[in-house]
Amino acid sequence: MAAANAGAAKHFIALESNPDVINKYLYQLGMDKSWAVTDVYGLDDDLLAFVPQPVAGVLLLFPITAEYEAYSRKQQDEIEAAAAVEGRASAAVVDADVYYMKQTIGNACGTIALLHALGNAPAALPVDGKLRQFLENSKNASAEEKATLLESDTSISAAHEEAAREGQTEAPEAEAKIDLHFIAFAHVGGKLYELDGRKRFPICHGESSAETLLHDAAKVVKGFFS
Repeated sequence: MAAANAGAAKHFIALESNPDVINKYLYQLGMDKSWAVTDVYGLDDDLLAFVPQPVAGVLLLFPITAEYEAYSRKQQDEIEAAAAVEGRASAAVVDADVYYMKQTIGNACGTIALLHALGNAPAALPVDGKLRQFLENSKNASAEEKATLLESDTSISAAHEEAAREGQTEAPEAEAKIDLHFIAFAHVGGKLYELDGRKRFPICHGESSAETLLHDAAKVVKGFFS
């Protein structure tokens, strides 16, 4: 999580990939308790069938390797090159309703992935309290402005720290270098988006739907590590 933000002015304690911890964190912030984060045990169809439906968003925690970083740079460079050929001012073709923010806080990728998932979740997943306040206040802000708002949000940072200290493993120091990273996948406007605050822009992975979000995200994840 710290790999891209080692020089960040502010750091969070790394959040453990633990559904019990994450659900407590989200409920404290205002997510409706009729919804929950759950483990995905594999990417094959028979294992994906165990995931409760409907799915509002998909989170991925994975190791940052030299190979992945090279893949990521190439992916973004190709999107920007295609935009230049087509004469587009914006590199990424992104639906205006996509909620996306940059990561400027070290080790904050867990919280940012959750905000990406909830910020793009269907209306059937209600949020209230601090979550609703942050998402509504930042909805029309730029990706960079959203990051600044998160930097100054003491409620979310305090709740994050509390959650990070409740995992099954000993919490690392806030400025520890942890080469693991959370990202989110969301369905918006009939498209599948990869939302990673370390990247230059959201990545559109083509057609998707609310019903196929989980399987579509699983196909993309398989491509990361093939």
